Amino acid sequence: MMYHHLSDAMLDDYLRDVPVPVGLVARLKQTAVPNDAELDELLRSPPMPDGLVDRLQAAIQDEILDESLRQTKVPEKLLVRLRTIPRARRRSAWRRFAVAASLLVVLFSAYCGSLSALLAAMRPKQNRDTTLTIIELYVDPTHSSLLTMSEADPTTIRFAPPTSAEMAELPIELARLDLTPALGPAGHLLQEVRRGAPLTEDVFLMRRNTLGSPQTNDQALPELSHVRRRQIAGVDLPLAPGYDRAFFLKSGIHPPVFPAAGQPTEAIQVPLVTRTDSVDLTRRLLLEGRTPSPSDIRVEDYIAAVRYGLQASNDQSLVLYATAGPSIFGRQPHHMLHLGVKAPRVQTATSTHMSIVVDVSASMRGDDRIGAVHRAFEIVLRHLGPNDSLSFVAVNHEIVRQVDFLPASGAAQLASMIRDLDPSGGDNLAKGFQAAMSLAFEAEVAAGSARHVVLITDGQAAIGDRDAARMRDLVATGETFSIRSTFLQLDRLISAETVPSSTGLEHASAVSPRQLPWRLVTLATGQSPVVARQARLQVAFNPQAVLAYRLFGRGPTAVTGLADVGVETDLHSGEEASALFELWLRPNGTEDVGWAEVHWTDPATGSPLTTERMSIGRSDIAVSDDETLWPLRAVAIVSEVGQRLSGIGDFELLNGRRFSQRKKPAGWKDVLEQAVGVHPSAGEQSDFQQMVDLIRQLEELALRGPK
Repeated sequence: MMYHHLSDAMLDDYLRDVPVPVGLVARLKQTAVPNDAELDELLRSPPMPDGLVDRLQAAIQDEILDESLRQTKVPEKLLVRLRTIPRARRRSAWRRFAVAASLLVVLFSAYCGSLSALLAAMRPKQNRDTTLTIIELYVDPTHSSLLTMSEADPTTIRFAPPTSAEMAELPIELARLDLTPALGPAGHLLQEVRRGAPLTEDVFLMRRNTLGSPQTNDQALPELSHVRRRQIAGVDLPLAPGYDRAFFLKSGIHPPVFPAAGQPTEAIQVPLVTRTDSVDLTRRLLLEGRTPSPSDIRVEDYIAAVRYGLQASNDQSLVLYATAGPSIFGRQPHHMLHLGVKAPRVQTATSTHMSIVVDVSASMRGDDRIGAVHRAFEIVLRHLGPNDSLSFVAVNHEIVRQVDFLPASGAAQLASMIRDLDPSGGDNLAKGFQAAMSLAFEAEVAAGSARHVVLITDGQAAIGDRDAARMRDLVATGETFSIRSTFLQLDRLISAETVPSSTGLEHASAVSPRQLPWRLVTLATGQSPVVARQARLQVAFNPQAVLAYRLFGRGPTAVTGLADVGVETDLHSGEEASALFELWLRPNGTEDVGWAEVHWTDPATGSPLTTERMSIGRSDIAVSDDETLWPLRAVAIVSEVGQRLSGIGDFELLNGRRFSQRKKPAGWKDVLEQAVGVHPSAGEQSDFQQMVDLIRQLEELALRGPK
């Protein structure tokens, strides 16, 4: 009861001393903190702002777009341009002063020029008289006559006789005559010719080679450069991932291709090239101490210039060969794949004797005509059968060489003799043709055998009417005894067609250096040398085993550009065609690397044919230089020569699908060492030895410098 009378202060003191039960504070705090259900209810109560959901969805889409942009490859050139810090422009007082001074000088000069022209137009023009004094011989000069012409009236001349005090006017009609220009060197020469000057007897003119004409038959003229259409042989891969088309468009060189399953880059059709135009051009220019322009070089021509010992089949069908191994050039380790196609050789139906006359006059020196004859003989000699024979006559103004009734076994002897021929002197084709016809008559052949007399010239020989008539009589007599005569005129710029001959003979035909051997083979065998029409090579690579591949040569030409081009060609008897690839294999790839096959049309029946598909496995690729076959080393060397002359570098793969091109060495020492160290089997190939000699000439030219 006494507690009811306690004051508030005493009650507060008393309550402060009362202990708080254990856990009461925690329970009170817990009641103050809301639970998850209450928080969810509180969060649901505020209204949602308009557009918040759309903004959140847009933010998610922006993050996805940012992630895709981070994966996009930025071009290196763009990064270099973005990183370049532009130089800050500074205003220079001296520069502004120089510009202002220059403008002042220009404006002042223009003002002065305009003022001078205005003053000159206002100034009156004074007429001056032109006086001509006529001095008569044996007369006192003081009594000479005067002729005066005024600029005001140029048609009137005033005449003052010596006895007259006043001048009389003498009207004269003046006619305008254009001055004849002074004669130049050509005008003087023509003037002397009209007067009957004997130019061929002028010792001074003979020393100076008038008009560039040689005065002796042994004197060589500089060769003219022919402009002609190139053979279409380019390959343009389709627009697909893994193929750097921009690099191809810029450089005209096939870059490394990264194949992918189901993409067009997985397979490629390769033209079978057999021409050697670039090699022939290089040989001709090296004789003059020059090298060809890189744009005139085709790497595939160099690959086709060498035979790689491929064996033909016995069933008259094409044979496909494949060799692969490590590359012998370049810093980055990679492999090379050589695919070779061998055509069968046409067999002669009957025994044949050929008497061939070759013009070796001075005119055959130009345009590598004698070289074309040499290469033609190498091909035709390989087509002679055991019962065939050949006679050879080389003639200029006289018979230089003559070989009688050479069998097929003596082909090497005749090839060496033709290689040593040096065109010079004049021409006497009638004498050579008569000797060849006599050998054809004396040839011992079996009944039913064919006999041919072939004359090869450049069409520049001047044959008189008497010699031409004698040659026609020989042709007619030979036809009586079944001896056929053929006249072939070498012309690099013309296709095979009948043309008028300078001799007036009806049997003359123009042939290019490439067509010459096959015309001779046709005569030797009696049948067409074409054994496969529309031949094409198809190659496919397994993306699981091949990281990248690159085709040698076959770039675009100035004629075709990037248009679709045909990859089909005709193969002749015994021809070889090759294709070369660089391969970058995956370290842990599968065994199957790819496959290859050849398609062609039978020229006799027109039916399509295909070789058996050749599988290329990882186990078929040599792992060291000692295991590499000599054909692969040989084709790597000749392709290296073509690439260095055309300015193609070594390709190296970088991370991802990136690559770089490293410039090749300027010299030829390393290439020559590799060429000399090839297997002796390559040394037996005459065309490979000629390529080694070409490399030596390039090395010598690089050491002494071009002329």
